Amino acid sequence: MIRGRFWLPEQREIHLSGELTASRPCHYDLRVDIPQHALVNPLAWESLCLRPCPILLGTTDEGKPITLVGCQFYSSSSVYRVPRSASWQKLNAIANAVIIGAHVEDMTTACFKQFTAYFTGFNNWTGESAEGLYHRPVPVHLQTKGTTTVPGFGKIEIVCLDTTCQNFRELSEVRRVRFWRPIFTPREPLIVREMTDVIRNFQRLLCLLEGGPVGFDQIQATAASDIDSGKRRQPIELMVSIAGYKEQFDAPRPDEMLVRYDEVSARWDTILQRWFATYAQYASVLNLYFAVVFTDALFEEHKFLFLAQALEGYHRCRFGTDRKFAERLTEIIQPVAELARSFIGSIPEYVLFVRNVRDELTHPGLGRIALTNEMFSAWPRLKAIFEICYLIGLGAPEAALERIAVRQAEGH
Repeated sequence: MIRGRFWLPEQREIHLSGELTASRPCHYDLRVDIPQHALVNPLAWESLCLRPCPILLGTTDEGKPITLVGCQFYSSSSVYRVPRSASWQKLNAIANAVIIGAHVEDMTTACFKQFTAYFTGFNNWTGESAEGLYHRPVPVHLQTKGTTTVPGFGKIEIVCLDTTCQNFRELSEVRRVRFWRPIFTPREPLIVREMTDVIRNFQRLLCLLEGGPVGFDQIQATAASDIDSGKRRQPIELMVSIAGYKEQFDAPRPDEMLVRYDEVSARWDTILQRWFATYAQYASVLNLYFAVVFTDALFEEHKFLFLAQALEGYHRCRFGTDRKFAERLTEIIQPVAELARSFIGSIPEYVLFVRNVRDELTHPGLGRIALTNEMFSAWPRLKAIFEICYLIGLGAPEAALERIAVRQAEGH
């Protein structure tokens, strides 16, 4: 919860005291009191309800500037102690994003030249969450894992931005735990929407590599004007309305992840570059895959159907040929036939099974097959096929692909 004073850009002289709270699924609730001297015409404030308000400015009780983006007032409550004279009035609003540390009145011109975010499971994914025993600060050469230049974007680094010490007095040692985060430095300054697109795309790559949903938090950015002028200000903090933001997911152990950083460190540049270069091409396909990854509450039928459609769409986006569903699925599986047979058995029989179930789900009443719950529970095999095919395209090592196949064959 953030308490402070807020105002409309066109009414800077009227400060509205209140509090901002985060609410699910992904928005921010603001409740403010109208000051007594501004209650001459309560209807003027009530008229704000259901009208969009692009920007609200404010100052927190700690003195930090704050900007609320994409706001809308949705209700008002008034108290009248004498006829036709309001003695108290409260407004409620929602906001889609919050910027702490700056007043930004035009979201189309505010640009940022460097930003970072914390991702759940990132320390485990790097494989060095608690590496090394140091009696002094971590050496400089161990504070950066790598720097990748992404064509059309800029630079992405994996760096150690924070550490914490754990003392074991009985053993007379100090264990320094490092916390790894990516730092994004675009070639050209980005506006907020472009910045969050990059963070979301990186988050989804981590989801694919870790093999499960990844949350993120603590988005910090440095304004381009501060870098250009040489000023040393505290980075602004951005609170957004994106799936995974401030959501808690159980971070998998390194041995549970599909692809670990230590396996791909030598080819990390290639994977990162290919991911960003092809993301727009496969965005609609990846949306189907990540709907399954992020939403446990989906019916088994939906998971099966989403993944079958994702495989069909992947083939269409990659090859652009005119094929029937069964032909597309066969052509996708053939290059990885040896791996796939270990957990799906006969390829022709499996393709026929998937086609019949998929057709019955998309066109109920065909009667080609009697649907059962056991059929729908086969969706993890479709998910594994999609992951193997997509990871091959990114350049993942053979050992990671074999691990996915073995887990499916063992029923994990």
